[in-house]
Amino acid sequence: GEMLTGNLAGVRKLLALFDLVFDVLKPTDTGEGMGEADIDLLIAARGVAKKSRDFAKADQIRAQLLEAGVIIEDTKDGVRWKRK
Repeated sequence: GEMLTGNLAGVRKLLALFDLVFDVLKPTDTGEGMGEADIDLLIAARGVAKKSRDFAKADQIRAQLLEAGVIIEDTKDGVRWKRK
């Protein structure tokens, strides 16, 4: 009945996949831009889209992040992001 830190990545991937199907999880606007949790969810969703070869969806997520002021970089060690 406990959430362990090691399970966090799996949960985020599951939520990202869920959102790809149902499109119900939206980033919340706190007035200070997109929160880190929202950014991580979108990056996870982009990763799921890329693995399923849905490159249009992956590009759409990248554009959504860029519009929110978040730059993502694909590296050999994974995805890194930073704010503009």
